Amino acid sequence: MAIFRIQARWSGFTGAPGYSAFHFDAATAGAGPTAQQCADAVRTLLVSWGTYLPGGVSIVVESEVQRLEETTGDLIGFESITPGTAVTGSGSGSYSAASGGVIIWNTAGVRRGRRIQGRTFMVPLGGAALSSSGQLSSAAQTALQTGATTFADSITGPVVWARPSSSGASDGQTASITAARVPTKVAVLRSRRD
Repeated sequence: MAIFRIQARWSGFTGAPGYSAFHFDAATAGAGPTAQQCADAVRTLLVSWGTYLPGGVSIVVESEVQRLEETTGDLIGFESITPGTAVTGSGSGSYSAASGGVIIWNTAGVRRGRRIQGRTFMVPLGGAALSSSGQLSSAAQTALQTGATTFADSITGPVVWARPSSSGASDGQTASITAARVPTKVAVLRSRRD
């Protein structure tokens, strides 16, 4: 099966650029969502974060969508889309370029005896996203949870892709996202590859 990989590029902070990758079932033409519909769903998710991004930080969906073979991860094609305008932050004040929130994507899929789950880091988030206890504020957690739930329930059918276990392996697998959870605990990235 083919899958779409849509990347969103973060910029405007120390350590930039950062990337968030989203995956979708790339069904046969006419039988499922188009690359553009998937990219639009990603942008809608990003817009739900906008209020909590620091000023000067922006996220843009890249205009080229990769088509991958699910089991191997091999690149099998590209599709061009219209990415829409960048989502820009409006927060003021200090923030940490290495911390923010995380979405945990739950699935019903199992591979090698473990549930397939995914994570999307929302890093950095501005100071307005945090409470005085150093966790996500109630308002930020609610807004981010609502955006994540809407994305998980979207008609575009986002998936979590479990990569092949090693180079050259063909045991990659996708699982449809069944639910999303945004914990109040702040996530910290050790590198931009997290």
